[in-house]
Amino acid sequence: MRPRIVLIVAAVGLLLLAMACAGESTPSPTATPLTSQEVQDTVSESIQSLETPEAVTPEQVAALVADALGDAPEDLKAEVQENVIAGLEAQPDANTAEELRDIVIKAVSDALPEEVPQVGGSALPVGPDPLDQTGMVGMVFEPGPDCGDPVEPPQGAGRGRLAAEITGIEAWVNSEPLCLSELRGNVVLVDFWTYTCINCIRTFPYLRQWHARYADDGLVILGIHTPEFEFEEDRENVQNASIEDAIVWPVALDNEYGTWRAYNNRYWPAKYLIDKDGIIRYQHFGEGSYAETELEIRKLLEEAGADLTLDTELPTDQVVDPAFLEARKLTRELYGGYGRGCFSRYVFDIDEFCDNKDQVREYSEPGSDHEDDFIYLKGPWRANEENLQYAPTDEEGDYDDYLLLKFTARTANAVLTPDAGGEPFKVLVTLDGAPITEGNRGLDVVVEDGQTFLMVDEPRLYSIVDATEYGTYTLTMSSNSPQFALFAFTFGIYTQGI
Repeated sequence: MRPRIVLIVAAVGLLLLAMACAGESTPSPTATPLTSQEVQDTVSESIQSLETPEAVTPEQVAALVADALGDAPEDLKAEVQENVIAGLEAQPDANTAEELRDIVIKAVSDALPEEVPQVGGSALPVGPDPLDQTGMVGMVFEPGPDCGDPVEPPQGAGRGRLAAEITGIEAWVNSEPLCLSELRGNVVLVDFWTYTCINCIRTFPYLRQWHARYADDGLVILGIHTPEFEFEEDRENVQNASIEDAIVWPVALDNEYGTWRAYNNRYWPAKYLIDKDGIIRYQHFGEGSYAETELEIRKLLEEAGADLTLDTELPTDQVVDPAFLEARKLTRELYGGYGRGCFSRYVFDIDEFCDNKDQVREYSEPGSDHEDDFIYLKGPWRANEENLQYAPTDEEGDYDDYLLLKFTARTANAVLTPDAGGEPFKVLVTLDGAPITEGNRGLDVVVEDGQTFLMVDEPRLYSIVDATEYGTYTLTMSSNSPQFALFAFTFGIYTQGI
């Protein structure tokens, strides 16, 4: 029995670190975060104090977990305890590290479904406090002098191309201005991202983990924020996103695409791993390959002289819904504006849409026979370059007008934003003609009088559908606000996460 408990304690330690970090949305200079090792030590000492540790019961494990939570709210402790007991009793034969870890992960995630991201079966730290090693998280700094041309590496440096310097930056978040030449001797991970990009968001937990594990060993992550939409150029928006998503490493606002072009980059996200001599030794585009990337990080850190004694597991890629693996169908990313919509042709009445750029057109009832992966419209809508905007003639519109999409996925998200200085507004959302059920609601869906809504109060990605299973669904969205504008739809097929 005791080996089983030891494995549980190791898993609980990592999970409780995430829970301890998730409570604050902004850095707290006076907070003393609970670390993974502290939790593990606390629980281990408690087990050793038991008269018969080899006969520990699920109830005793739950009590130890509650003690390790310290000053956490009592209702949270009680819920986690109940979840741990139920999970252990439901699987009495579980005896592998993975099985036991999954039991504890579920126990914690059921208590904190919105605050403990599940990535590849592991919970990763999400809060800024324990990762903020500079005390500057959320601070914005003006750009410094241009970094100039990249400095040539010494003779005998590793094979690869010389990394381009950071250039054309409008502002910095979380750090004073930096140049790669100042970071020689460190291993640098240049990460191109933008804060509403779904593929970028899915990589955040892994970046947080790498920062937490390797910053003290010489890893420097540089986030190059290159915007996809105009509102993403706003430094306050990037500042807020950095705080909310616990991005604590330096972020450079590459609004004019200067550094993007210097790297000949084409993708969000894109990662370039630079060795101690300034040479790009590894690159990866898009999601996935997290274990491979971490191995490369370790290799370059050791080349730089770091003494790595970590026995931590390598991260795993997010788990894909098995039903998708059979069907092999996923609705592609859809953009609302004509800038990309007319090229991709995914608005149903595409010719009328593209013939009326920057103009309002009245769209008629689309009927009930909808093709997959096409946006259908009813009512007055304006085709803008970056978005598709509801355009009622009166000050307030009609919830009878709507946007409809039949999609195939497990999760659905939308990039929405209120006008600059505009008031928050509500978007009525339904799934298959009815309010979205509790099991299928995304994190941003709220319920009022039996109906399901999004409250759009800031420019960001909104989680609408998080279904219990992969499938084909019909989503409708409507609002009485002329601020309602769709920038993009994105979709997912992972068993956990957006």
